[in-house]
Amino acid sequence: MPSVIDKKFETFYNTYARDMYWVAMAICKDPFLAEEVVQDLFVQLWEQEVDLDKIRSPYTYLTTLIRNKIFDLMRHKSVVQKHEPLIQYEIESKELEEMPEEEKEEMLRKARELVNSLPEACREIFLMAVVEGLKYSEIAERRGISVNTVKTQLRIARQKIGDEKLLSIALLLIIHNIS
Repeated sequence: MPSVIDKKFETFYNTYARDMYWVAMAICKDPFLAEEVVQDLFVQLWEQEVDLDKIRSPYTYLTTLIRNKIFDLMRHKSVVQKHEPLIQYEIESKELEEMPEEEKEEMLRKARELVNSLPEACREIFLMAVVEGLKYSEIAERRGISVNTVKTQLRIARQKIGDEKLLSIALLLIIHNIS
């Protein structure tokens, strides 16, 4: 049999959950995220045993919590996206370190083959970007070409090599410092 607190929380949830879903939807425009945030919020309130009687303005209180939760998630997502290449690099570096030497050599051979299959200007620009870590503007200045030409050449390299292979190749080039 549910306790008084359980009943009170159930009533609170039934009263505000739907409205909070729409508040979340208005902020994030994502039905799955909105539903998740609302569920997480109510679970958090339940786990923290928040005294519902002490909340003077439940709608305002919940709206503020929903808004803050969504903004925190968006901030977190932005940080993760910003650092994702570095995280991927770390993972692939570790995998390469643990890889048998014969496999490393085979991957390195394939990487060289792919890079060498690029047209000369494209290959040089690709290596400047990947191995030397130069910015588009620095490459353009060194080669006496426009930044758009650099972007075009790197786009060609990505198309020829393939985006999913690009990071692995870049890692191999950096680790083995070939040019």
